[in-house]
Amino acid sequence: SASSASSASSSSFSILSFSASSSSSSSFSKDAHHEKDWRLFGLRTTMLPVAYIPLRLAEEVLFVGKAMRVLRHPKANPEKTLPADEMTRFLVDLTQLQTNPTFDLPVFQKCINTIRASIAHKLWTLVVPQSGLMTDLLGIKEYFLLGKGEFYQAFLEETRLMLSLPPSITAEHDINAGPLLQTGLRLGIEDEELFNKIRFRLKSATVATGSTVTTGPTDSSPASSFGGLPLRPASGFDSTKNKAVSADGWRSLCLEYKVKWPLHLIITQDVLERYNRLFAFLFSVRRVQFELQRCWLLLLRHKSVSTNFKHNSSICQLRTHMSYLIDNLFMYLELDVLAIQFNKLQQAIESSTDFETVRRSHEDYLVTITSQCFVCVPQIMKALDDVFDKCYKFCQLVQRVYQSDQSRPWSSEILNEFAAIRKEFERQSSFVFTILSGFKGHHSSLAQLLLRFDYNRYFTTVAANLGSEGRPPAATLVPAVFSRS
Repeated sequence: SASSASSASSSSFSILSFSASSSSSSSFSKDAHHEKDWRLFGLRTTMLPVAYIPLRLAEEVLFVGKAMRVLRHPKANPEKTLPADEMTRFLVDLTQLQTNPTFDLPVFQKCINTIRASIAHKLWTLVVPQSGLMTDLLGIKEYFLLGKGEFYQAFLEETRLMLSLPPSITAEHDINAGPLLQTGLRLGIEDEELFNKIRFRLKSATVATGSTVTTGPTDSSPASSFGGLPLRPASGFDSTKNKAVSADGWRSLCLEYKVKWPLHLIITQDVLERYNRLFAFLFSVRRVQFELQRCWLLLLRHKSVSTNFKHNSSICQLRTHMSYLIDNLFMYLELDVLAIQFNKLQQAIESSTDFETVRRSHEDYLVTITSQCFVCVPQIMKALDDVFDKCYKFCQLVQRVYQSDQSRPWSSEILNEFAAIRKEFERQSSFVFTILSGFKGHHSSLAQLLLRFDYNRYFTTVAANLGSEGRPPAATLVPAVFSRS
């Protein structure tokens, strides 16, 4: 049998068969065990005769063996994928090497390289054109990386009330059976294959009763963190106090994706976890942007009828400053980073016919977007989260104040709250600009974001005036995108 053969070979050579993990996986990913099968074998380097077989060559032998197991799978149609005449030719070449009186490394290496190139191309054919790898990568970009803008606009509208409250013990079921399904019906995509491959889940959420419910496996990173940094509640309130408006539990919202065989070779469970870290950050940015847009509609409706008209201008200006920052951040993430890097990935995959080249290209792509989206930089994540916190507080205060009786003048307490939020936002947004400037040498893509933020030296002006008494003139606080030409 294959298992006994692998066990015997591992005792005499350097191929090691690992025990399959017994950890459970989500039933949503039916082919997760195929990924374990690919990782079942590795190199036992202590038994490798490096004087005859270099490590690199041994890795190529290991790849050929693992690829052959995939190509012999019934779903791969091995009779067509592995022509008998070609396999016979490979066997003859290896047998001839075995009969040679002395071991010739260059000849052996040439033989292995020939076999590996052929098998890698066959595996590429199976994974890329036949199984539609690019279609699934596009689906991941649309849903995990928020590339499908109309979907998340509709989804946030459907979930606005739900996301404003702590997740209940049935939240995972509710969000999939309700808003997700309604969004699909609303956009007419309920029958699309990519839409039916996703569902939302909560890794670990604080429910309304204050207890904790775990609804799925967790990764090494905290569910409510970016880059290992614990985040504050999205509403700006302490979730331990059980405020009714706390939405901190929704920080653990993530996506599951059905990966069909054999795309698990590229889209592994680890890869999906890394995509989920990006999703958590991007979704937070999009939620803040959505709330600020709704806040603008509320301010617009009350702009001319409110008895507190004299305060509306400064409040609208503050919302404009917040939207300017969030909109440019989201534009940078989606256009300057994700769109550009995905195009590069697409070109790399289309220009290659080797499976390992495709796998490395995807890995490089994932590393690049993770770096350029800052999710591995706790200092930047903390600074941005503080800005999000102030934006949420502002939106909640606007909603509370403008939905109350506008015939009465605002109290000094309300005015002081707006003033405090303004002061903190200016301080935090200036700090974001400063800390991003400090990382400019480590992230080349930051130049584009900093240019967006400080096109007319808006943040430079705010930073210069933070330590002075009184606020700068209003005209100097208008962001570049709203400046008059």
